[in-house]
Amino acid sequence: MKKFFKIISLALAVASLCLAVCSCGVDKKDPEIVDAAKALMEKSYALNDIYFGKGLPVSAEDSEEAQKFAADNGFDLQNIQFLPVTEESPYKSIEAIKEATLKVYSEDYCEYLFSMAFEGYSTEDGTAAIYAKYMEDEAGTLTARIDLAKNSLPKRTYDYESIKVKSKSEDMAVFSVDSYLDGKKEDKPVEFTLVKSEDGWRLDNPTY
Repeated sequence: MKKFFKIISLALAVASLCLAVCSCGVDKKDPEIVDAAKALMEKSYALNDIYFGKGLPVSAEDSEEAQKFAADNGFDLQNIQFLPVTEESPYKSIEAIKEATLKVYSEDYCEYLFSMAFEGYSTEDGTAAIYAKYMEDEAGTLTARIDLAKNSLPKRTYDYESIKVKSKSEDMAVFSVDSYLDGKKEDKPVEFTLVKSEDGWRLDNPTY
């Protein structure tokens, strides 16, 4: 029996040692992860605004573009809920938005974003429906819900120099970074997960 407990104790000691070595072996400033994190977070800001903020710029309700859009689609301009994006919009199609998003976020997170933005959804109790944020008419014109302009996101920024890699494997990494909300540093760093895709690292959670 004593021999058995000695074996168990030895196994636990070896396991603890392995964990300690693995933990100590993580390069907190791993350049591959730090560089990927910086680039992806920087690109994520504009996408956050598209999906959760004011959205893409749309034509004014009394503009010629809006009137033509309403006439072409048989809408009453007074009750219209969607308006075409302007020429200044960085994206002119849903496909273009999706392509840009897939360059920043993981496929799993993109699936959620695409469903929410381009399909809409119902509340869990079925009492309310949330319309898609963006739609294309039969002519392929990209439109956005006019009420998106009322949305606002908290002014959150990150100190890229504070990025620390917490863990890293072949296809996943976790890092922390200090964040500022409206210019005030928050008490705790925020943790993010990166997942490896065929085209490189991608964020697996939002940065807003």
